[in-house]
Amino acid sequence: NMNRLFSCGNGSTYALGHGNKETCKGFRQIQFFNGEQGEGAQITGVGIKTVACGLMHSGCVLSDGSVYQWGTCGDYSATEYYVNASVDCTEGSFIQIGSLGHVSAPNHTVGAPPEPRWPAGADEVTIVAALVHDIGHFTSEHGSFTMEDTKDRFHEHAGARILEGAFPPLVVEAVKNHVDAKRYLCAVDGAYHDGLSDASVHSLKLQGGPMNTDERAAFEENPYLDQILLVRRCDDKGKVAGLEVPPLDHYLPMMRRVLQG
Repeated sequence: NMNRLFSCGNGSTYALGHGNKETCKGFRQIQFFNGEQGEGAQITGVGIKTVACGLMHSGCVLSDGSVYQWGTCGDYSATEYYVNASVDCTEGSFIQIGSLGHVSAPNHTVGAPPEPRWPAGADEVTIVAALVHDIGHFTSEHGSFTMEDTKDRFHEHAGARILEGAFPPLVVEAVKNHVDAKRYLCAVDGAYHDGLSDASVHSLKLQGGPMNTDERAAFEENPYLDQILLVRRCDDKGKVAGLEVPPLDHYLPMMRRVLQG
């Protein structure tokens, strides 16, 4: 685990984590993660597992599973994006937005169904794609979805960008196209549309609605079509309030095999 975190670049949105809007031309340590930021804002004795950086905000996962975000979230505060934020997102502050293994917004990302409920034909690459399909909610400069949204936030493209080059093409394609998969299924299967959650129905309207004939034909040309649709089915099965899911550590060996394969 890393126990120190550094950043540099444009600090105008507080995304560098230094508590101000100053631009850093060289790397500077983020003091919040070594207990030197001040009383009530100290993280000590916990390693940093992974980091995601966006245009307006950044975030990281710590070794204890906690997830933190800092920066500016456009026209909304981070507490409007993540209902389980523990503190207000004031200028220059850090907030804990969740804990991997306990799903809400962050939970749904790792909250696809446990093994007995995976659809038939879901191999390890497909399962991993389902596990990370919503990672763009945490890396997009547009922030995450809310029921008050009036325009799309394109989290699928943000997620694909951060995974490309590390994960296999199928994972990247499934993440990039899981929204289009919903639009496709709504166009070809009326029962599928009727089974969508309220949030999915609302986001569908912002994402273009069911595909038209030309869009369906183009989408069907994707060589990963079957796996993309399977990931979408996994996505829908994970949207169950109170769903018991294994912790992230349960899936890490599988993720390592997919990354190494």
